[in-house]
Amino acid sequence: MPRPQPCPACLCRVDASERYPRYLCAACLERASDRPEGGRRVEFSLGFLTGGVAGRYLDTGEAYASELCFVGDLMCRAEQARFGGIVVQALPPEPRDPDAE
Repeated sequence: MPRPQPCPACLCRVDASERYPRYLCAACLERASDRPEGGRRVEFSLGFLTGGVAGRYLDTGEAYASELCFVGDLMCRAEQARFGGIVVQALPPEPRDPDAE
């Protein structure tokens, strides 16, 4: 049985997934917003006719035209999961340029 992996936002334990190694836990998905620290809350679902990802603002229901979101200051991306549904994963950290220091 695979070992649990940490949610990249809060470090709680989630079921391990080789396909989605940086997926967010349900509690962190509830905090997803359109910008870092204090943005408007967003949620994602499958697109109605064409598939893919459809986002919406929770406060008004209006369309959110991006697959990117934030949990705190952690940038994440929503994508269609392999067998249906939506998965939101933290983007990998930007590589540091050793010459920039």
